[in-house]
Amino acid sequence: VTTVDSSCACGSMSTISVDSAGDVMVAYFNADTYSIRYNIRSAGSWAGALNTGISTVSGEWLDGVHDSSDDFHLGFTVYSGKATEVHYIEYSGSSWGLQYVVEDYSLAKSYDVGYFVSVDVNSFDLPRFAYYDNTYGMPMLCEMTSSSSADYAQLELAAYGADGWNTSLAVDS
Repeated sequence: VTTVDSSCACGSMSTISVDSAGDVMVAYFNADTYSIRYNIRSAGSWAGALNTGISTVSGEWLDGVHDSSDDFHLGFTVYSGKATEVHYIEYSGSSWGLQYVVEDYSLAKSYDVGYFVSVDVNSFDLPRFAYYDNTYGMPMLCEMTSSSSADYAQLELAAYGADGWNTSLAVDS
């Protein structure tokens, strides 16, 4: 057993992924600052816990996965004052890229999305997201359709009420 970060009330929500070289990426919710932190284990040593730099209250729900190029894709919730949203960011091995909105109030007219975020990538290394929309009581599926923009296709799944809690996603190429 290894402690990844003992400096905060961390890890109530966390995700772990291993790249093709066997390096481990752990991203997790920091309950002290309501932010996302991460740590990387390479060659048997932890690099040291760092903040992602995401400046909003985020990470209550999160999930991440490495793609075929060993980039790390992270889907997570953000609290924007009135609503929770689903966001996405990619770590290229040395830095975090642009933060994209997957779903927010302007897209879904829902104030409470992003519970139980799950992310996986397809054969083109584009992320897909499963999450629960608590306003409408249904699971949602959303896929990034272009690597050069934040274009998403949202697919509403045919389930209502308490169906779809604890979403999990695995993408077949």
